[in-house]
Amino acid sequence: TDEKEKAKLYSELSTTQYIAGDKAGATSSAQQAADLGKTAADYAKLAGAYEATGNTAQAIEMYKKAVAASTPTNDPELNTDYNYYVGQVQRLGGKI
Repeated sequence: TDEKEKAKLYSELSTTQYIAGDKAGATSSAQQAADLGKTAADYAKLAGAYEATGNTAQAIEMYKKAVAASTPTNDPELNTDYNYYVGQVQRLGGKI
């Protein structure tokens, strides 16, 4: 859909801005991507952007949204996106 394409473009822009050292711009673009895409990957990218700017509280909240948007597993040993996002929340001091 058009929204998904826009989300992808904002996500790519966020990556480019981050590489260029524009963390604020990267965060803004990642927010646009998450608002449009609403996928676990979009929320995780926004979480990483918030973490890079020192906003741990918002990073935790976005990783929690990534957890909610991903497929859970009963095996914590599996290398899944879900387990990664749960681990990120815990690493940052949050609770699931």
